Amino acid sequence: MYDVLETHAEARGVTTLKFLSGGVKPSFRAGQCITVYLPDLGIPEGRAYSLSSSPGESALAITIKTVGAFSNRLSRMLAGDSFTGSNPYGFFCSEEGEAPLVMLATGIGVTPFRSIIKDALLKNPHRTIQLCHGIRTTSKSIFALDFAALESRHPSFSVQRFVSGESDVPKGYETGRM
Repeated sequence: MYDVLETHAEARGVTTLKFLSGGVKPSFRAGQCITVYLPDLGIPEGRAYSLSSSPGESALAITIKTVGAFSNRLSRMLAGDSFTGSNPYGFFCSEEGEAPLVMLATGIGVTPFRSIIKDALLKNPHRTIQLCHGIRTTSKSIFALDFAALESRHPSFSVQRFVSGESDVPKGYETGRM
C-alpha cells in the first residue's frame, strides 16, 4: 500500500504523485516502474507506471497523463489518499560509466528519463547527457522547470525540445517533429 504525500501539476493534463509505503521508500534503480492496482475499476491486472523520481529523492513518484478512467482516478488523488501497488521492478536503466547518453522521448514517455538523468548526474555530474523531447505544444513540456534547473547546474546536460503543433515557439524550442 502506498500513501500519497503530495501531488503536483507538471503540465496541462499531467500530474505527479509523490508517495511512500508505510512511511518508507522502497529501494529501486532509476528507470524502473511499479504496477498500480485499482480493482474497483474492473482492471485486475493494474497499470504499469514508470517512476519519475530518482533513487536519491526522498519519495517515490509517478507522473500520469490523464487519458482514461484509471489515470483520471490517480490524477485526482490528494495527500493522504492511498493506493495499492507493486514493488519497483524492470530494467530500463542507463549503463553506468562515463559514456555520453542521448535520450529520445515524446510526450509522457519522458517520465523514466527524469529518473535516469537525475541519478546519472548525481553519480557523475560531468557526464554528457542530451535529452531530445518531442511534444505537440509548449504547454505540454513536462518537467520543464526540473530540466531547466539541471541544465543550469550541469553544463554537461542539455534538453532540446521539438514542438510539432505550434509554429511560433519560444527560445529553446525547435519547430517541427524530432
